[in-house]
Amino acid sequence: MPSLLVDNVLLTDSSDVSNGFNNYFSTIGEKLVIDLDNKCKLNCDEFKKYLSSSHMNSMFWDLVDSTELSIILSYIL
Repeated sequence: MPSLLVDNVLLTDSSDVSNGFNNYFSTIGEKLVIDLDNKCKLNCDEFKKYLSSSHMNSMFWDLVDSTELSIILSYIL
C-alpha cells in the first residue's frame, strides 16, 4: 500500500498521497526562494568572490525555426 509521511502524518489514502506529492512539488520553488533569501540576508555578497567582472553581451541566441525544433525534439521524444 503506498504511503507518504507529510508533517509527521502518515498518508495512506491514494488521493491523500497524490495531493501530498502535488503540494510538495507545487510549493518547493517558493520554499527554496524563501530559504535562499533568508541565507542571502546573512551574506549576500558571498558569491562575488568566485566571479570576475561581468561581461556584457557574452551570450547570444540564434533563432530556431520549426524544422530545427522538430529535429531536436525527435531526439528527445
